[in-house]
Amino acid sequence: MYWLFVLFHRIFGPKHSLVKMVKQPDLLIMKLIQKLNDADPTIRRNAAGALRLQGSRAVAAIPALSILLTDQDIRVRNEAERAIDHLRLSAA
Repeated sequence: MYWLFVLFHRIFGPKHSLVKMVKQPDLLIMKLIQKLNDADPTIRRNAAGALRLQGSRAVAAIPALSILLTDQDIRVRNEAERAIDHLRLSAA
């Protein structure tokens, strides 16, 4: 999922505030980012919630969480939005 960081970096450039704060995520964060792609919506929702609880340490997950904003399941979309809002506040 590091490619999401690279994509975000290319879209917004190196001077974007989130790009400056994002570094290579640790193993837990990477595993949770992988779970965001699970076929089960409950697992996707729980992974988004777990990332939200990690605070600034999970800022690297924002690009992956952004993809969930168009998920079929409204509960997944809502949790992804909550997580993104919380992580942006943590990063500030």
